[in-house]
Amino acid sequence: RKWLYLINHRRDGDIVEVYQLNKDETIATLTDEVQSPLFVLINDLKPVLLDSSIKPNRIGFYVANSCGFRLKTKLNQLETVLGAATSDLLFCEPDTTQYKDRYDDKNVYKPQWKCKIVDTNIAFGNGVEISVDGKEVYAVESTASNMRVYHRNLKDNTLTRKMDVHIPTIGDNFY
Repeated sequence: RKWLYLINHRRDGDIVEVYQLNKDETIATLTDEVQSPLFVLINDLKPVLLDSSIKPNRIGFYVANSCGFRLKTKLNQLETVLGAATSDLLFCEPDTTQYKDRYDDKNVYKPQWKCKIVDTNIAFGNGVEISVDGKEVYAVESTASNMRVYHRNLKDNTLTRKMDVHIPTIGDNFY
């Protein structure tokens, strides 16, 4: 199976849409929408295969928030002008402890995904990438002209910051 993850900046907030491609890769079918109060202004997303000893074929993703405050607010304008390090890097994964269905018998929403902050104080998070072996994660800080390099714990997807690399330009998404 092939999957496609798309960031959608909706009026009611950012979401990540998860699509499954058909075998000819000509049709994408929406299978899930990931919402989190931690999504402020998602700029980039990088899916990653999770530890298969827990459950096979599980995919999570890292997301970079560009801002720490919602758009069109005075705090957002201030952080943008000052180049303040107010954004963060998140990791989201399927929440295997929750109900399979989105609503329980009392019609209470039960999320299928959980997101957590894995690093903070990022100056306009503008890109996230993972090394081929999955052991390193990279995040671009555009207003700081910097790339953060992390060691990734393959079991729980936590990050340990290894180093910073100065970029002599305003970095954007990786490819």
